[in-house]
Amino acid sequence: MKIWIVEDNPADVYLIKEALFGAGLEFDAQFFYTGDAVVDRIHSFSEPPNEVPDAVILDLYLVKYSGTQLLERIRSHPSMADVTVIVLTSSNRPNDREYAEKSGANAYFHKCSDLDGFMLVGREIAAFITQDGSASAEV
Repeated sequence: MKIWIVEDNPADVYLIKEALFGAGLEFDAQFFYTGDAVVDRIHSFSEPPNEVPDAVILDLYLVKYSGTQLLERIRSHPSMADVTVIVLTSSNRPNDREYAEKSGANAYFHKCSDLDGFMLVGREIAAFITQDGSASAEV
């Protein structure tokens, strides 16, 4: 399974990766620390695009592009329209959750501030990714 992790905080990138591995998910990850890198990667797809990930884990608050702007770009690209996109953010604001859902997020998870909570969220995300990904989820 190929997963893109879009997160500008290296500590959170490490925790996400460890939480998913700890949940038993087998995956190859590509890490993006800026929104520009994601946009560049999408535009570089060859035909047919065999680089498309199975899932994207996306923070909402990034430098230059917001997560919702990236989500809109992902959903507007024909090769990425059906990719499972999971928002993982520190924001617990109802309008962020609502806008992410309207923009096409398949799931919305809140980052926990403690390690045990973060590992639990990792298990929930891994379970969501391994199901069909068509249902909405939130923690």
